[in-house]
Amino acid sequence: MKTKALFIVFITIVLVSCAPALTPLPISTATDIPQPTATFTPEPTFTPIVSTLNGVLFFDMNADGLRDKASFVLSLDLDGNLPFIVQQLFPEVTGKNGDIISVDEPYLNGFKLCGCVRE
Repeated sequence: MKTKALFIVFITIVLVSCAPALTPLPISTATDIPQPTATFTPEPTFTPIVSTLNGVLFFDMNADGLRDKASFVLSLDLDGNLPFIVQQLFPEVTGKNGDIISVDEPYLNGFKLCGCVRE
């Protein structure tokens, strides 16, 4: 009987010590809830931007985006002539096959630049 009583006391102590503690839940009040506030944000207004476009068109031979000097190797045909495009763009260029020539990248004349403003 004594063993049975000790066992019941032991089980009771274990169950009480392992039981989660009951803590009361916090009570929220109306002041704890954030209240929405309205703020006025003005709408942006459209302002047309009118600008002029200035510049030149040029043949960018080395594809670096700058109008500078470009170098290329002369490649003559069997008759010793430069390619037609080189004759047209650089009439001053002369040399023999394999020569390295440096020239200013030429302007492209006769072209118009167009632009528009969209709303």
